[in-house]
Amino acid sequence: MLCDRCKKNQANIYYTKFTDGKMEGVRLCFSCAKEVMGSDISMSEEIKKQIEDMLKPVAEIENPEIKDKICPTCGRRLSEILKSGRLGCKDCYENFSDDLIKFLDSVGGFSIHKGHAPENYKGKTEAYRKEMEVRERLEMAISLEDYEQAAIYRDKLKTLGEKND
Repeated sequence: MLCDRCKKNQANIYYTKFTDGKMEGVRLCFSCAKEVMGSDISMSEEIKKQIEDMLKPVAEIENPEIKDKICPTCGRRLSEILKSGRLGCKDCYENFSDDLIKFLDSVGGFSIHKGHAPENYKGKTEAYRKEMEVRERLEMAISLEDYEQAAIYRDKLKTLGEKND
């Protein structure tokens, strides 16, 4: 949907304003939202600060001076991913992981899933986490040449693998 104000850019923000007890809603792009926000005297300074903080990462992305990364697998640009919220392929997760985490943190999102999951899935993720933890300890024991401890971790991995099957 296009911005109600400039009619050029994609609307990313729905701005609601109450005037004389009447609610007005406007769809705005990031540029127009910054302008409207600056001209709306009734908006508290705290809210302005929060919105400005949310818009900073997007403004940086829209800034052509910032080098735009490209996924070597699918050719999708980081700026496209951050604007649309859709990754191009499975490799985008790895190629842009640091940038995606920074972006999610800056807009108040979460970099890890904290929602609901099916019951059988929860058990699998816990088992996977335990297995990865034991695997890391095994690698550490091997690197420290503590082969007795490594054998214990190897056996634990074997036991965990049998439980999961």
